[in-house]
Amino acid sequence: MDVRALPECVRAHRRRERLERRWGPTGGFLLADAFAITGWWWRHAPAAWPWRERARRAGLPLLSTGTAWLLIYPEAVALARLLLRHELDRGAGPAQRWGTARARLRSQVAALASGLGLAAEVWHVPLAEWLARHHHLAEDRPAAVGGGPAPVWAQAHADDEAPGSLAGRGCLPWDWTDTSVPV
Repeated sequence: MDVRALPECVRAHRRRERLERRWGPTGGFLLADAFAITGWWWRHAPAAWPWRERARRAGLPLLSTGTAWLLIYPEAVALARLLLRHELDRGAGPAQRWGTARARLRSQVAALASGLGLAAEVWHVPLAEWLARHHHLAEDRPAAVGGGPAPVWAQAHADDEAPGSLAGRGCLPWDWTDTSVPV
């Protein structure tokens, strides 16, 4: 496949590399979670316009879990960045402001999902599960980068190890690529 047909995926890949390089394991965990959420969206609305258009340009099957990761790549990376911003916001302030951070995340994800044409009942479900799993914090926190605030370290990832597949690093209980299991 010629990736020149999908320049937005190439840009997303560069952003992903920067995110993981700068934030290390935290970036990897949040990217895995973002792929799980975005994959959930794809399972419920695979014909969303951007994904359908990417499949057409690249000559890829729209409904194949083997290629869907590429179709959803830009949105997954954008979502990972939103999840990171949320965890940074929580790390920068007292717990009393977490509701504000949660509301900001929901608003930003709603805008991302709106660009896909997703209804609230589709995009909201996996995000609510992620927020529930990220509510409790681990004892240890990652170090701040460059003197700025550090993201919080969710208890859901306390025992995770950085190496491994994206699916193995996520905290969400579904495998969106397994079509024999409903999500």
